[in-house]
Amino acid sequence: MIRTKSTIEILDFIKAMMVVGLSSLPYFHGLLTTKAGPKDWVPDIGLINFITDSEGYPLGFSNYRVFLYTFLIHVFFFVVWLAWLKNAKNRSYYYALYIPVILSGFQIALILFNLRYTQFNDVRLKLGLLLILLVICAFLYLRKEPFSWRTSIKWLGIVLAAMLPFIHDVLTTRGLDGVNSWVPVLGIEDALTGTDGKIVGFKTYRVFIYTLGLHLFAHLGSLGWFMDAYRKKYRAWILVPVAITLYQLPVIISNWSNTSLNTPSVKLYISLGICILLALNFFFNNKVENNKNQSI
Repeated sequence: MIRTKSTIEILDFIKAMMVVGLSSLPYFHGLLTTKAGPKDWVPDIGLINFITDSEGYPLGFSNYRVFLYTFLIHVFFFVVWLAWLKNAKNRSYYYALYIPVILSGFQIALILFNLRYTQFNDVRLKLGLLLILLVICAFLYLRKEPFSWRTSIKWLGIVLAAMLPFIHDVLTTRGLDGVNSWVPVLGIEDALTGTDGKIVGFKTYRVFIYTLGLHLFAHLGSLGWFMDAYRKKYRAWILVPVAITLYQLPVIISNWSNTSLNTPSVKLYISLGICILLALNFFFNNKVENNKNQSI
């Protein structure tokens, strides 16, 4: 099937808008819900009742808002890391990217099947799965060429990044204060603890590490996708999720999570501002290119 130029441009525009829409997933729960439940304008389609058990917990979460946040941000992980994987076929770390993609898909399955409080969500199982995936992916890579020092460092970085969504389980234990006994004391927790006893606004150091790890993982996946999508026409639009995930990191570290800087409206304005700049850039570049073609 032969596609016309206009058809290709429409498809590229749809892909760009899908990327922009994807960038809203980490904060989409804030658009749809409050701490009390769904906002008044959100239609009731029976989803909450369907996933809520007899004790009032949506798939084991304390409330629907927390469920929506956790589920959507893991969907975001899966999509951006999968997109990076698809754009890195000629890279030395291509097989390594299967590790975070599979682990992200595994976590989504745990959420949907309400298995977070079972042995399937144990950190030892996840580390074991990561090790198995690493051996398999390394074997597949070694069938083509040997590891170089540069490739080994890239693989190590991706493996460490794959641990970010559950690094809180590695460093801390649920129900206990501080880090595990084997973790060296670097004074980070004390430096981040305010006069109210909270860790930059978070109740515990574990929750802080969990939140920071999630959003750092999201940013690295978006950034990697952007770096390797250099032949894609929608590449510039990946800057929207890159910027949104980057913006969230200082919000977390600087104790701005409970301020107006962390509201969905601010993030929408940031996304809209980037989209306007990208659209203007595309318009002027396209205009210059058309003028060059007419002068030839």
